[in-house]
Amino acid sequence: MIPITPHLASECLNEISDNKNYTWPTINDKYLHNKIFDIVVQINGKKRGLISTDKSIEEKNLIEEIKKTKELQKFLIGADIIKSIFIKDKLINLITK
Repeated sequence: MIPITPHLASECLNEISDNKNYTWPTINDKYLHNKIFDIVVQINGKKRGLISTDKSIEEKNLIEEIKKTKELQKFLIGADIIKSIFIKDKLINLITK
């Protein structure tokens, strides 16, 4: 109850207990940082899928991974990638001809 209503909970605990000091839970940093992200894949501006990948992936490696993905290969057959727009850890948009 302390994280939700700290002042009320503190007053209630002081009334019913012998003035023990209650503290907030400690934060464990390992649960706050993700190493794997879902990146939205767009081809010609339309969402075609998601790829789960490492946080530090570079654009050229991501494009190679997209080309290897079975669900996305059908959109790239016979198409040349003219331009790619990459927003780190969020999305990639491939413009094809």
